[in-house]
Amino acid sequence: MNELLSFERRPSRIFLSHSTADKPLVRPFESALREFRYEPWLDESAMTAGVRLHSGLKTGLQNSCAAVFFLTANFKDERYLAEEVAIALEEKRRRPDQFAIIPIDFSTLGATVPVPDRLKEFVRVTSSTDMAVLVQLIRALPIRPGRPLWPSTPTTE
Repeated sequence: MNELLSFERRPSRIFLSHSTADKPLVRPFESALREFRYEPWLDESAMTAGVRLHSGLKTGLQNSCAAVFFLTANFKDERYLAEEVAIALEEKRRRPDQFAIIPIDFSTLGATVPVPDRLKEFVRVTSSTDMAVLVQLIRALPIRPGRPLWPSTPTTE
C-alpha cells in the first residue's frame, strides 16, 4: 500500500479546471482549499499577461498533485479542455500515486453535465451541497492538509 504524501513535500498545488462561466462556482472552492493550506491553481491568478496559454496550463498541471474538473452544463471543450484532460492523464501515468484526477459532477444543479469521454473512467464526486463536495474533494487528494497554524499571540508591550 502506497503511503500518502506528507504535506511538507511538494507539490501541494491543485489545478482547478473549469469553464470561464463557472468562475463564481469555483472561487469558493479555491478559497476553502487555501484555508486548508493547499495551493489551488486558478488561471486568473496563476497566469500573468503574456503567458502562452498552452504553456501556462501545462506548467500548472505538471506542478500540481491533482487536477479537479468542475463538470457543469458549461463545461464544454472551448479549445483547452481536451488539452487539460490529456495533460492530466499524462501526469497520472507519470506519477500514479502522487497525482489525482478528480471530476466533480454538478448535475445536481439541475442541468445535464457533459462528461468528457476520457474522464468517464474516474469516479466522480457528487453531492447536493458544496460542503460535502469539499470533503470528498479533500479525501480524494493524494496529499493531506498540514498541521494547523496557530495565530500569532499578540504581545503586550
